[in-house]
Amino acid sequence: MSQASFLIVMTALIIAFGLEDVVAAQVSQAVDTVWSGTFFYLSWKLMESVPPRHVLTQGKSLLAEGFLQTARTVKEINRTYKKGTRWYFLGLIFAESGANSFTVVSVVYLVEHLKFGSLLVGIFFLVTLFFTLPGSILAVHVNKKLDPKRSYRLVMVVLFFWASIGAIVMDHIPYVEYLSFVWGAGIGICLGWFYPTEDVFFSMSLPKGQEAELAGFFVYCSQILGWLPPLVFSIMVEAEASQTYGVIAVTSFLLIAAGIVSCAAPWPEILEECGRSPNGQGIAGNGGVEEAKVVES
Repeated sequence: MSQASFLIVMTALIIAFGLEDVVAAQVSQAVDTVWSGTFFYLSWKLMESVPPRHVLTQGKSLLAEGFLQTARTVKEINRTYKKGTRWYFLGLIFAESGANSFTVVSVVYLVEHLKFGSLLVGIFFLVTLFFTLPGSILAVHVNKKLDPKRSYRLVMVVLFFWASIGAIVMDHIPYVEYLSFVWGAGIGICLGWFYPTEDVFFSMSLPKGQEAELAGFFVYCSQILGWLPPLVFSIMVEAEASQTYGVIAVTSFLLIAAGIVSCAAPWPEILEECGRSPNGQGIAGNGGVEEAKVVES
């Protein structure tokens, strides 16, 4: 809602004042600072104080201990949780870098390659955001029909092909402005399916008792490779390759992630390994609904 409202406000300002691209970018940064800063302040004030769960050993550095704890976590996951959690985090590194970088690269592609102005870019992303809602509903049905692991793998493959084929098609046909909104709608559906499924897989494959620590580890893995897809795109553009192929290269990181996730064990075994299902019965058929109730409680 916040993102959609921001896009509506910026689109209205561009139309009302006839802002050029550079001025529109400057105004958007100013609005974003006030917009996000206000809610950051409110969330900071509303958060309750929580006592530390661990006390730093005397003589040790807080900075060094953070890295050491991360290393210990990596070793523990690799040694104990080989069926699901290990493959999930490895896949997450590539999945998040591909999905997040695509949203960044797509702006460059729309402006530089398809010659969109600020107004059309704003409408494109507004359409994309709107269609994440039916995408989230689709995620619920696919997770019930399959399971979070297979759903997660499937959506990454679908997003890769939709983004790649759409970029190729728009590169060779007229009326690209109208078709780009269809492309954006499909991307929105895929993203609305992708992110909830990623979170469901994560929350249901966590070892019990380590949820807080691994929530931070999730953020770490989602950012560690975020620089690589934009770098690949930039190198290809500087080498005078078509930006269409740059978009395909960026989204191909999703295929790598799908391949890594495929190495994980079947869903019931993943749940059993992390202590969330003693026998693995009745999980795959209902997408882990019963297990989700246990996690929620």
